[in-house]
Amino acid sequence: QLIQNEIQELDREKNLPAFDQTNQINASDFTLDIAENAKAHLKELQQYYSKNFKLYRKKKDQLIRGIAKEKGKDFLYNQKLKHHNKSLEVLVLNSTSKEVYRETESGIMQKIAPVYKAPDFKSGRAHFLSSEKIVGSKTMNTFTFDLLIIWLMCFILYLSLYFDWLRKLIYIFGKIKLK
Repeated sequence: QLIQNEIQELDREKNLPAFDQTNQINASDFTLDIAENAKAHLKELQQYYSKNFKLYRKKKDQLIRGIAKEKGKDFLYNQKLKHHNKSLEVLVLNSTSKEVYRETESGIMQKIAPVYKAPDFKSGRAHFLSSEKIVGSKTMNTFTFDLLIIWLMCFILYLSLYFDWLRKLIYIFGKIKLK
């Protein structure tokens, strides 16, 4: 069940064609052929993510070299000395945790570096310290999302004061008799 859930989760990202035998990864339908196909699919996914990792690491290194060339080789090191907060790093990256992941009934839960993890929900809910929220198909910065929610709540509270909803609600509940 765990392997089936994780393959489905990886396939939802639509980076590669989905594994078409996912539903057969169970105790009754599982065969050596399905195991080999699943292994090959996971190997393709590993190669895809490894290639992307190398590409982004190369871009990061180019950016660092560009900044070092423009502002001096010690610039980034000095910035880190001035602005780095070890306690905040431990909180945001959960770097002191001995547990990298946790297996649950529904799948594998990432325990370290939650700030880099994409939210699992499309309703605006997200894990603690998520850097973004997803609403439907739109992804937005957590700060922007939270600010919009605060403004929406202020607007609703303003309307409730303006139209005197609290007094009306108390009046309605006051008419209901308890038996």
